[in-house]
Amino acid sequence: MSDNQIYYLSSLESDRFKPVRKCRFLKQIYFDTGKECALVNVSPSINGQDFGVNNDIDVLILTSRHEGVTLFPVSEFPCFVFIVRSLLPSVESIEYITKKDVEIIGWGEIYRSYHDAENHVFDK
Repeated sequence: MSDNQIYYLSSLESDRFKPVRKCRFLKQIYFDTGKECALVNVSPSINGQDFGVNNDIDVLILTSRHEGVTLFPVSEFPCFVFIVRSLLPSVESIEYITKKDVEIIGWGEIYRSYHDAENHVFDK
């Protein structure tokens, strides 16, 4: 399933992810446990050197932090997510990952708009 939906990623809990990033959902993938994830493209990218990587990171994996909350479709806003980077050489063609394939690099939230992400607006 390809979503290509645009959301905005920010974080109440991480200085690294506090600046708003445009987040384009590329496709749905799953952990081997069955938990859904979103493979996303973020802009601006993340400094890869912070994680021992030569290139900047612009493809991430997001997965819900709360039980019962979905990403396809996003079932609540903001949607609290784990921000994960892949340790695999390429993730664009995979459908399943395991916990050894990834590293959690932050906690964040998905918002409907840039304004909501910048101001950490919660649905009423």
